[in-house]
Amino acid sequence: MNGTVLITSKNPFKYQGFSYVIKLGMMHTDGSERPTSPYHNWSLRWGKKVSEKFAFKIVSEFIQAKDWIGMDQRNYDRSNGVLLPGNRQTDPNYDGVNAYGDETTIDLRQVLTGIAGQAPFLAPFINSISGSPIRVSRTGYTEQELLNPNTINFKLGGSVHYKLSENTEASVAGYWGTGNTVYTGASRYSIKDFKMGQYKVELLNKDWLLRAYTTQENAGQSFNLAATTQNFNELWKASGGSTGWYAQYGQAY
Repeated sequence: MNGTVLITSKNPFKYQGFSYVIKLGMMHTDGSERPTSPYHNWSLRWGKKVSEKFAFKIVSEFIQAKDWIGMDQRNYDRSNGVLLPGNRQTDPNYDGVNAYGDETTIDLRQVLTGIAGQAPFLAPFINSISGSPIRVSRTGYTEQELLNPNTINFKLGGSVHYKLSENTEASVAGYWGTGNTVYTGASRYSIKDFKMGQYKVELLNKDWLLRAYTTQENAGQSFNLAATTQNFNELWKASGGSTGWYAQYGQAY
């Protein structure tokens, strides 16, 4: 997702006082995949002109809701982008739309060849079924097993402003936020303990502008569902090798 967001905040010299906004909403109103849940959004601002030269403001926002969880377990051919018949019980190469970790797949013939070499009495049977590819995927995990749908977002910001002259104003500002949510891009992402801050120093004149800023980001414990579950599968049982998951699968089935 690419783009530019232009944010122009209110100057505390011109906009003073305390204000707040409370928004309420309902999510998942049809209740088809999860119960209806509330959406809460609270925000506030306090701006104060202390003197003709000095002013400050403080802003904050808190959002709480429950995000959606993908429930589509239909079989999916990712290379061609089409749905397929079958499920985990009927298709050894099952890859669910909202299942993760089952993206790992191999042609089992390369494993069966090794088994035939170790157990020659199985060679005739293995040779009889090795004419066409035998693709098998690792067992995946559903979103319900991986995601926490509770969305929380907290933001805090503030700035101090000082008028150097009638036409020139200096300011120092900082904006910081943290939260948990679920993000959909090329894959599904669990955004957990994410933190971001932006801080700036600015000189503003009616004819010119001088600004220095920095953006600091910490992904916290966020993770990509597909990549993480694939790595998790490899951690508890490696796919390859004579004692790996595929070797064990080939010997058992």
